[in-house]
Amino acid sequence: MDYKTNPWVSFLRQYGPITQNDNMYDESIRRLTRRLDIKPLSFETPLQKTLVENFISDDPHSVILTGTAGDGKTYLCGQVWEAVGGDPKEWDSNSKIRRTKLPCGKKLVVVKDLSEVSSGRERNFLVEMCESARSADTKSIFLLAANDGQLVSGLKSVAGEKKAKEVADLIERMLVDGRESQEGLRLRLFNLSRTDVPELFDRILQALLSHSGWKGCEGCPGTSDAPEKRCPIWHNYQLLMNKELFRKRLRDLLTLCELNDLHLAIRQILIIVANTLLGHPEATGDLLNCDSAAAAVAAGTSHKASPYRNVFGANLTSRRRQDLQAFDALSRFGIGAETNNWIDNTLIYGSDDPRLASYFDLLVRGDPVYGYHQDFQRDQKAYLEADVDAGTPPILSELESQRQRLFFTMPEDKATELRRWELSLFRFGGEYLEEVYRPLLDGKKVPRPIVSRLVKGLNRIFTGLLLKVDRPLYIASASNNSQSKVSKLLTDTISVDLKKGEQVTVEFDSAHKRLFLCVYTAADVAPVRLALHPVRYEFLSRVAEGALPSSFSRECYEDFLAFKGRIHRAIEERRQRERSGPRPGEPVVLTILDVSGDGHIRERVLEIDAK
Repeated sequence: MDYKTNPWVSFLRQYGPITQNDNMYDESIRRLTRRLDIKPLSFETPLQKTLVENFISDDPHSVILTGTAGDGKTYLCGQVWEAVGGDPKEWDSNSKIRRTKLPCGKKLVVVKDLSEVSSGRERNFLVEMCESARSADTKSIFLLAANDGQLVSGLKSVAGEKKAKEVADLIERMLVDGRESQEGLRLRLFNLSRTDVPELFDRILQALLSHSGWKGCEGCPGTSDAPEKRCPIWHNYQLLMNKELFRKRLRDLLTLCELNDLHLAIRQILIIVANTLLGHPEATGDLLNCDSAAAAVAAGTSHKASPYRNVFGANLTSRRRQDLQAFDALSRFGIGAETNNWIDNTLIYGSDDPRLASYFDLLVRGDPVYGYHQDFQRDQKAYLEADVDAGTPPILSELESQRQRLFFTMPEDKATELRRWELSLFRFGGEYLEEVYRPLLDGKKVPRPIVSRLVKGLNRIFTGLLLKVDRPLYIASASNNSQSKVSKLLTDTISVDLKKGEQVTVEFDSAHKRLFLCVYTAADVAPVRLALHPVRYEFLSRVAEGALPSSFSRECYEDFLAFKGRIHRAIEERRQRERSGPRPGEPVVLTILDVSGDGHIRERVLEIDAK
């Protein structure tokens, strides 16, 4: 089958997980767009409007952009340069330091990568920038991009300059504290690693899907409505364009990655999107072009370009997946490797079982391209007829692929019934997003049953006993060792609901954009906090349901024991302020915790004579 050759597809491959390094650099991408005569991929980053408004204002401030490699620092500098009227030819030149005139009349000095500037010029540049940050009459405004390590190293190099040292110290403190501004400094610092990744994903995807380059596919036989003739690249493009459910669920995974402190830079998001569209394990470089797409259709292997597998880099070798941060982060969800009996019974027996037939038609037969394709039908038939050689049945790899597809395509009205999140290691991932994180963003409270479950998990960890008690929170120790696995000596109880200043809550910290589990031990005292990211939330919820805390996740278990230790100290500080405790001559009262057969607490009180 003769397909048209679309230069846009060839260009799009450069954003994918190719072995060359050129796809890492904004400059190389710009050169390629000129050579192929296609419009560059352009989108407005979340900070772009803020930066442009600053530099075109009557009173602009200098700006430092920092973050990890691939966060889009160079791209953002280029967008600002063009927005303020900078010469595009000069931007594409080999100059390390670029200068242009701002609307206010001041000079804008841009360094798009501090590592490209020689040590001597770097030092002079930073000294000049530090001095200008203190002066309202400065003639020069600066825009500097640097990785965190480069910036800190550069600032240390000017520490010997009296005029620059104080400012350099303040900038370094801003970087450490995560602050964007500092009183007395005419300078803003933006860490692009703190960019909202789901929002960035939406902008990148919208720019890519709406790009005029897709018009090059018009008139190609691969755009046929017949599944057996349709180009897999075009089919994947249509799925991403028209299936909001697919985009929403991918966005949810990226949100969970961000909340788990697995930051994905712009470069990594582009790799995910390009691989989702073009991935195929039998294509050159594991990415399709127009010729290999036609060959896949002719060979009947279009189903191997499944975007629901490509999202996780399944078209790549295991080693290549592990080397790419994007796929390493998404693979941690274990989607496809986990399942439940209902899903697997439907996939294997649904075509013949009347009780499952309607689900099979909806979930599998309804997708002839990536669901009920010929390889799946063959392997399913061979398994049911026991017509397989010794070893691993081929149906197992097909089942993993189908589960990954179902995670993204299962209708919302069936997702709860079929327990969609059980296809993931994060069984409580959906609950974390929909009932905890997003309600807190909207200013609502976490539902009481969820808080009760978290407290139940804490009680099991803090005591080492298989309790079914979800209120109050028990703080216990083993003699003087609060880190013991089993702690029966009661220190104190803390009310779950607000009572005498005590409370256990889940709160959203807007400064850190993270959820925190907060234990208030007294009124007018800051709570003891622990970041409640999805991994810890899953851990607590699993423990509350019966998992052993010390074996399910050793790291999480130790985190919560350390959290208990901090609560212990807060209680002791409160008692010292209140001077509570036995008076001289009074007996010492100890409360020992035991667990009854039904999982409830039994308290035994012991009095020890102080004499």
